[in-house]
Amino acid sequence: MNTSYLKISSKCFLFFIVCFLVSCTYIDFNNMYDKFFLASFNKISEEIKNLPFIEDIHLGYLDISSLNYVSDTGFNYIFDIFSNVDFIKEFNYIDDDISNYFLYKYYQLFFGEKTVFIPEMNINISIDELLFPSWSEPNHNNFRYQFLDFSGDGYPELSIRGNAEYIIRYVPDKKMFYLWYTPVENTWFYFIAPNRMTWGGGLSSINHIFVIMTENAIPELKIHFFTEAYSNPDDEIGIVNLVSLPFPLNEIYIPEYLENQAIRFENNPAIYFRVTLEQFRKLKKDYDYLRLNPPIRMEFHELFKNIY
Repeated sequence: MNTSYLKISSKCFLFFIVCFLVSCTYIDFNNMYDKFFLASFNKISEEIKNLPFIEDIHLGYLDISSLNYVSDTGFNYIFDIFSNVDFIKEFNYIDDDISNYFLYKYYQLFFGEKTVFIPEMNINISIDELLFPSWSEPNHNNFRYQFLDFSGDGYPELSIRGNAEYIIRYVPDKKMFYLWYTPVENTWFYFIAPNRMTWGGGLSSINHIFVIMTENAIPELKIHFFTEAYSNPDDEIGIVNLVSLPFPLNEIYIPEYLENQAIRFENNPAIYFRVTLEQFRKLKKDYDYLRLNPPIRMEFHELFKNIY
């Protein structure tokens, strides 16, 4: 088996960034936003070691010849697997009466005496306590909004995005709001379709991670696309493109010939393969279409313009 254990650094990098923010930020322990920030930080600290591939992989001076390209037969097998991944999913059409009913409920969240239930903390707080830290003036215009069916249950949720994305769901039967999606795994994730998220970034590399979520906002499938320039000990410069198989691999059979071409990373359960640029583009085609055509976000006054 071609097993390459490469250094993975971004978990540590993200951990130190959050530690830096905590140490440099005034925390008011009586403020609900600050308590929620710390609760999210603590959850990140507990879960960060379990994230499958939310990392920035650095090849450094690895001898790139040790990373062989997948065979044509292997690529065709991987392409068939990717062809069965439902990357593109349209938002459900919401009847006008239902849409107006839910929009007014979210309006009451901002302008009435309503609260949001926070499952991580088992408390109810106001929308301003959720969005604004103690050291800032509340300004809803600093966020962008989407009013769409993110969960796929047929009813619209409210997405609020600033430096991170929060998605709030209203449950008519219980007459309550609760925080459906909390950005505790990584603040740079955002929704691009129902139950579909993306993350893009990296330091010296280009990372894209595609995630399919359950109706309860729990990740059930992840795919990692990775590109980085490299130099080997002979100072040869090039580009390496890696893709992971969908993770977890619950229902994916990997034949022995393909397993022997796999690239594995230390502390990372996903399985990667090196592909050519053309193959990389073919595997990313549906993901790129989805990523480059996200739903439009609204300003605050646009969200409730028909209610004012």
